[in-house]
Amino acid sequence: MRRLILILFLFIPFFLSANTPQPRIVIQTGHSGEVRSVARQESSGLTVSTGRDGTVRVWKNGTLLYSRQVSHLPLSDLIVHPDLPISAFIATDSINTYRLIVYNWVDDNELYSIRIKDAPLSLGFSPKGSYLFYSRADLNSLTLLDARTGAPVEIATEGFGIVSAAFISNTESTMVCYLPSGNIIYWDLENNRRKAAPIGTMSDMEMVNFNSTGRFGIGYRSSTLHLFDLVTGRTLSSLPMTGVSDISMHPQASRVALIRNAERYQEIVEIDFSNRILLEVSRVSPPSRRPVALAIHRDGIDTGFENGSLGRVNPSSSGFNQWGKPGPVAVSDIDAWNGTLAASAPGSIVLIDSAQLRGQSVKIPESIETTRVSLPFSQSGGFLPLDFRRGIVWNAQNPDQAYLFSVSDGSFEGLFSIASACKEIYTNGNRILSLDQNGSIRLYDLQRREVLYQYAASGIRDVTFIDQESIIVGRSPSARFPSPLTRINLRTGETVPLDAEDLLIYSLHFDPLTNHLYTLGLQDRRGNIMTVLQQLQGSNFQHSLPLLSYPGEDHNAAFVLDGLRLYTSLGRSEIQVSGWDGFSSFSSVSHIPHKISVDRRILASVNSDFSISIWDKKSGDWLSDIYLFPGNQWLLKGSDGSIRTSAGGMDYVKVFNGEKEISSRSFGF
Repeated sequence: MRRLILILFLFIPFFLSANTPQPRIVIQTGHSGEVRSVARQESSGLTVSTGRDGTVRVWKNGTLLYSRQVSHLPLSDLIVHPDLPISAFIATDSINTYRLIVYNWVDDNELYSIRIKDAPLSLGFSPKGSYLFYSRADLNSLTLLDARTGAPVEIATEGFGIVSAAFISNTESTMVCYLPSGNIIYWDLENNRRKAAPIGTMSDMEMVNFNSTGRFGIGYRSSTLHLFDLVTGRTLSSLPMTGVSDISMHPQASRVALIRNAERYQEIVEIDFSNRILLEVSRVSPPSRRPVALAIHRDGIDTGFENGSLGRVNPSSSGFNQWGKPGPVAVSDIDAWNGTLAASAPGSIVLIDSAQLRGQSVKIPESIETTRVSLPFSQSGGFLPLDFRRGIVWNAQNPDQAYLFSVSDGSFEGLFSIASACKEIYTNGNRILSLDQNGSIRLYDLQRREVLYQYAASGIRDVTFIDQESIIVGRSPSARFPSPLTRINLRTGETVPLDAEDLLIYSLHFDPLTNHLYTLGLQDRRGNIMTVLQQLQGSNFQHSLPLLSYPGEDHNAAFVLDGLRLYTSLGRSEIQVSGWDGFSSFSSVSHIPHKISVDRRILASVNSDFSISIWDKKSGDWLSDIYLFPGNQWLLKGSDGSIRTSAGGMDYVKVFNGEKEISSRSFGF
């Protein structure tokens, strides 16, 4: 038997004076998940990073100044404007959605966005910030935009082949393009014509970078780094270097930094080419973390890591300074349950209780209780509440068991084995239905403690009870199962395909009050992939009514039913709720909600950056955000600007006016 340990933290309230300017409160953590890009703005000394969590973060010498989640998709291919607080990046699912987003981090505003057909091969601002350009794998590869508006500029539209790297001179009069064929093209931007015949150089180089003068380029091919002359095309120097995954050119000096992935370790290597010879000058192995992106500049090499952290490497001393604290605990699921919030985290379930969650007050709670329950496994788990005394927990990452959890004494009882990582568990009275990653379904009787039914088929994404004898599964179609919806009789094992136009269905729920089936899936509409939330009705659910759609794939979207109302996080930063006159939006937050849960007067979401947001279910007003940190620390940020934390939670908070850090005491913190 495991004991349930109650950890009650004393709340420390902090309020802002009504007569003072609203400061900007920034929680000092790295990305939640892998860093995807790092870029430096030399004019301001700022470093910008993007990550898999869809956030843009702006740093100055290790202090986080701005942080905003701008997409539910990962962000990559980051570039920054030479002078203005503007960054551009690609939001992508790495399948068929590529959106160029241009964003002002000071105004917290998306200036414009453009859908791109393919993955961009290059992306850049011109030195004065007049142009933004990108290229892709097409004959008309290169596109120039007015950087202020995003309007296309009719320059270099001749279509001279695929451009994998490009550079604009300091005067913005000439563009230099490298083609995988080995040609170097010079283009006169003022007169919109070629300046000379193509210059031949080494073909098929990757990660091509140009120095600031436009005289030299560095590329990677056949496990070798090559320095080449942009005027003659001649290779000046080559240096064997296996496992290179990212290259960054110094904006002023003749230096380049790269990430080298060796068999058992990773290195950041700095190379000098001032004498037209590639010469290694330093090699640093960052401590216990894998570098994935970097930007070299006059102060060092800013580096992003696989675990979401950032830091600066000092090549001269081989030193490394980590930026920010570890991000929030990786909350994977949330359940609002009898006035308690149950957050699933690696190796634990954190139970959060307050008057706000119990529906007794919509204001910021004066006290909070958090209870950390250690699970029988160390990985992330799922949690399904049964009643106010019990719940089901399971391992969401490895084969294990489903466990019955007792809230009163914190004990766990093994129920049945699950052969693969468990995706979800559902309940219908005393019957438990489990679905694992391999598509195996088990029906378990909780009262009799026995498995009643088993079924396995590849491609199953979700399952829902229809009645005591039937379930419906959502799946990826196959030759054996051409429909994305299948009805299964639990007593006879009979499977019946249902008509559906979806390419696949990955989430579904049956409403016994109306006999409607709700599904989230992908549809092809005139060649465009859409994520569609729809209502199905009829004896075989043959009549469909689309409710909401999102242009692209949103596998992380969720929906829940609460009486006659439907809440969803499909494709937007706002929660959408159904009503008699269609859908309306809850208050927006600076996160992208994923999984959601409703209870009494509140709706809770776990967001893609692992924060937790709370709304008043009736009014749709945002109430608070909760962050769970390592070491049982937490922080609550209220809609009134107040902050409450556990004893060590304030270590994660800084206050700014613009880029100037302000003492929290100046504002009554």
